[in-house]
Amino acid sequence: MKKNNLLPTEVKKKLARLNAFTMLNPRPIIEVDFKGSILDMNENAKKLFPDLKRKGIRHGYLRGFGAIVKSLKTKREFGRDIKIGEKWYKQRFYRVPQFELIHIYGSDATARKRAEETLRASEQRYRSLFNKISEGHALYEFILDKKGRPVDYKFLDINPAYEHFANIKYANVIGKTIKEVFPKTADELIKKYAPVVLTGRPLHQENYHRDIDKHYEVFAYKTDNLQFAVLFFDITQRKRIEEEKDNFISIMSHELRNPLTPILSSSQLLLNELTAQEDQYLREYVQIIERHAKSMSKLLNDLLDTSRMSRKQMQLDKKMVDVKAAVGHAVESVRPIITQHQQALVISLPRHPVFIEADPVRLEQIIVNLLTNAAKYTHRGGRVEISLTVNNGWAQITVKDNGIGIEPEKIKQIFKLFNTSHDLPFVAMGSLGIGMNITKHLMAMHGGKIQVTSKGKNKGSTFTVKFPEHIQKHADHDAVETLVQRTGSNKRVLIVDDNKDIAYLLSRILGQAGYSTQVFHNGSKAVKAARTFKPQACLIDIGMPGMNGYEVAKKIGAQQGGKQPAQLIAVTGYGQDNGRYPFLRHLVRS
Repeated sequence: MKKNNLLPTEVKKKLARLNAFTMLNPRPIIEVDFKGSILDMNENAKKLFPDLKRKGIRHGYLRGFGAIVKSLKTKREFGRDIKIGEKWYKQRFYRVPQFELIHIYGSDATARKRAEETLRASEQRYRSLFNKISEGHALYEFILDKKGRPVDYKFLDINPAYEHFANIKYANVIGKTIKEVFPKTADELIKKYAPVVLTGRPLHQENYHRDIDKHYEVFAYKTDNLQFAVLFFDITQRKRIEEEKDNFISIMSHELRNPLTPILSSSQLLLNELTAQEDQYLREYVQIIERHAKSMSKLLNDLLDTSRMSRKQMQLDKKMVDVKAAVGHAVESVRPIITQHQQALVISLPRHPVFIEADPVRLEQIIVNLLTNAAKYTHRGGRVEISLTVNNGWAQITVKDNGIGIEPEKIKQIFKLFNTSHDLPFVAMGSLGIGMNITKHLMAMHGGKIQVTSKGKNKGSTFTVKFPEHIQKHADHDAVETLVQRTGSNKRVLIVDDNKDIAYLLSRILGQAGYSTQVFHNGSKAVKAARTFKPQACLIDIGMPGMNGYEVAKKIGAQQGGKQPAQLIAVTGYGQDNGRYPFLRHLVRS
């Protein structure tokens, strides 16, 4: 920055331009010697630091000057950020060895430093939250093959909760791929998470991780390009509790059905054997026993269906079904309730059959639930209507009543589990509030629709269910063969059950229907008797001591060697169907 009149004109011009560039530069530029004496400074430096020349190296702008000089002895330049008051400056120190000078160029870095501090604070908050949340959190990045297809993904970050959840260590997995860390489930996980990155749609579901033997709820979302994050909620304990609950319901069902089945069967036998001339009061007493036994059986069935639904174990055995016939059967099942409440029942059915593809047992259950619901929530002496129509390719069943109705704000609650919000002082409820929830679930499984309307309190309700109609003019009788059709004219049935009351009553009921039966309470004796009795059907209890029902069925099947084999039917109080082989059917006691 010093002027030199002895220099050639061309050099003077260059120095003048350099001096103008330095002096007019909006950034502070300072020239000092190696001792820290201020030799020169441009106008902007003077304006920003008016006391710099006086204070020299004691000024905050030149703080640590001795260390800077020492550093410049081994290199040409040095840079740092320094804070003066509320402002930050970026400094660059350049050594000019031929003149033993140091040029200091500065620039305002306040905005950048504040942005960095904000980012750093945000990262610290994120890291603190990331590390402290109780749910597992992981960040991944997908790896694509040459054709751009996701083939693997690698770990970028995991929090301590994920380390604990997956029983892994941060240092052992970061940078590694999912195939290296979890080889058993890698392909399944890649297939599951690839759409999150490719489409940007988040994923929320429950899964089971085979590598770590845990159940978890997962929420996955895309973060950037090929990166995605996953939030894990460990639900293993909840799943185990649900499994224990379902096992308890299954066992409870068995224990309750064992005394319930003979009660119901005995009442039905008594009603069949009582003549019209016998004591009318006795007949009424037996009817009360039968009615309440059926009610208890329905409650057990509803509990078991709820358990199956929660475990996604409910299955349909679909076939061609005449809805008109199903409505008829359902009406007969519910008629005693309607008669008890002295209600009028109006039935409107088409002349021709209406066929749909459905599970006949579940279809009848849906209709029974709707009719039972209507009867329960309709006053004594009220009116219940059921109609079947076909509209635009849909078979529509409508159940209408003039009962207590539904307030508009409560319509959405009708299908909730354990909904018992109705106030019915005039009707014995006998309900757990799960029938409509089951009905909605069954309709969804059938690909159908369910709708409820009401004009309000005490203005009745209308429930409508719709099934896709199957265009067929004649019934497929082969799909609905009865036990009598299966066994032919001889009708020999072998009954194997360690519960003597149930076995006896089964034998009596089948005897009234014209069957010839033999009863055994021991599996090995039943197998031996089957050689000579040669039954057309076998009703076998699964949970027998010693030789269980599966072993009995396999041995009887092996005896016959595939030549006109007996129809093997499992009869049990357990609500869970754990596999049908070698049974043709699996019947739950009612």
